[in-house]
Amino acid sequence: MRALLPALFLIAAVAAAAAVPVKLGVFPYDLSNPRLYFNETTEAYEGYEAQIIQGLKEQGVDIELVRLGSLEERLTALEEGRVDAVLSAINFSADRLYRLDVVRPFYYSAGTALFAPDGALANVSSWLDIAGMPIAVEEGSYAVVPLATLGAMPVFVGNQEEGVEAVESGRAVAFAADNDAVERGGLPIVGGLIPLAPEEWALACSSTPSGQRSRLCDEPNPTSYVSPDGEWTGFEAQLLQAINRTNLLPFGNITFLDSLDERITALLDGEVDAVLGAFSVIPERKENVTFVGPYYYSAGAGLYSPSGKLEGVSKWTDLAGKAVAVRPGYYANGPLEAQGTQLAIVPDEAAAAEAIAAGQAVAFVGDATAKSYASGKLQLVEELGSVLRSPYAIAVRKDDLTLAQFLNGAMRELIADGAASPLLKIEAETCGKDGLPPNPDLLALVVSPLHGFLYPLNN
Repeated sequence: MRALLPALFLIAAVAAAAAVPVKLGVFPYDLSNPRLYFNETTEAYEGYEAQIIQGLKEQGVDIELVRLGSLEERLTALEEGRVDAVLSAINFSADRLYRLDVVRPFYYSAGTALFAPDGALANVSSWLDIAGMPIAVEEGSYAVVPLATLGAMPVFVGNQEEGVEAVESGRAVAFAADNDAVERGGLPIVGGLIPLAPEEWALACSSTPSGQRSRLCDEPNPTSYVSPDGEWTGFEAQLLQAINRTNLLPFGNITFLDSLDERITALLDGEVDAVLGAFSVIPERKENVTFVGPYYYSAGAGLYSPSGKLEGVSKWTDLAGKAVAVRPGYYANGPLEAQGTQLAIVPDEAAAAEAIAAGQAVAFVGDATAKSYASGKLQLVEELGSVLRSPYAIAVRKDDLTLAQFLNGAMRELIADGAASPLLKIEAETCGKDGLPPNPDLLALVVSPLHGFLYPLNN
């Protein structure tokens, strides 16, 4: 506990200069939780964290306790300066480092446990057994991704009371929460399970936002392009604006890059911190970068020709023996070659149109995210349909898990509210106005956010 004192004394020193106590935010549970609770009989806080607070007072720190509620309320109070520190189940997760400073060493740790009526989960002897089960979990909880990875179907709730209600009403078979209590709202802890994804708890202090990331890259394309007056616009431009509106980690400078190789190189060399620009999630790319979940769009490979038709081609295998223009490194290049299609490598769509005009290729193969390319010179061959559909996701460097976790949280906000989600509104205002039909993977995503972490690849 003495290791907590240096940071508290620094805060206390500032407070002492203004003759005010340190405001310490706390979040008490009920009597069933030994971590921290308010005893109505003694009219005092009791429990593990209460003992830490008392120890700090005995060391000369003048503390005023401020009772707070949900995790978001605790973090917001800290950021807005309504409290100087928070000592209440603040998990030491990497994404929160963008919002606060933490004091090391940690003072406790907890993992996720399941809470359910007696005997309701008698068939669950390990976490692998929860695959396919609806599990209530607080939205934004660090347990969401591990639960989804295990195949559970998260039922998002706002707090413990809603989690218990979800179980009692039959919408969920159990409530997933920290294992720091033997029961929650009358639901006993499910025994025999090792705590899932344990994380450290630490004292949290306010910090000056340090999340100014410097550059984001994209390339001009029909869903993300630079207008004649020099303004970046389109689906991905609006997506970035929505991410920035979370006010947690706004991106600053934007760098426009061209080829896929240039995008990957800029990311790996540290020239940019993230890539947002038609970056398809395919297995070989996961070897070099980390993709943020959930995905934000998807696209398959489409065929484009000057007239929107191609004589003698009614299915993709009819391209065998013919030459098509493609960008270098395009994910459909391998399958095309495998079926006997010849590739004419071009740097961009304009060059593809020139190659077709010169007889070097019969068509262009690119992402089916627009009805035309190259200022209308290449039209989508709609009757052929798209193939190899894969999701688009933001990419960050392999070692930048902190940024990945932040973006994960920001994206989760954008897919909330189902059919009224911000992401579907962005799609309607951009791709919809361009004449593209609603993206089926986005519809699946907002209905069941679990899809966004699995990265389906339709071959």
